[in-house]
Amino acid sequence: MKHHFASNLRYLRKRKGVTQTEIAILVEKAHTTIGNWEKRIAQPNIEELVIISDFFQISLDRLIVDDLALTSYNFEHSQAVKEEQEAYLANTGKLIDSLQLNVDTLKQLMDVKDKQIAELMTENMFLKQGLEEK
Repeated sequence: MKHHFASNLRYLRKRKGVTQTEIAILVEKAHTTIGNWEKRIAQPNIEELVIISDFFQISLDRLIVDDLALTSYNFEHSQAVKEEQEAYLANTGKLIDSLQLNVDTLKQLMDVKDKQIAELMTENMFLKQGLEEK
């Protein structure tokens, strides 16, 4: 089974802005030891792995097995896509609301015009009747 501890340690350290020396102090080792871990020259013992996983607040299996740089990219990419979709849906909802408001306004205008036409037709009918009676 391939493990990604070395690259994950470097990735987490860089992401959190922690130096090799700070990790070395945490696990009571020389900073060169941390460099050797990141270069895959040496590996930490289980106690050191536990300290590191606790420090970065990550499970041991994720620290060792997962390629965090890849899964982080996929997570961040999927989050970005999700945010774009949510923004699109929100804008679409606003557009639909706006269109519905326009449709409602047009219906009201048509009702007003229909009433005006009916009034004009009634008025025209009375005028015709008046002219026919003369």
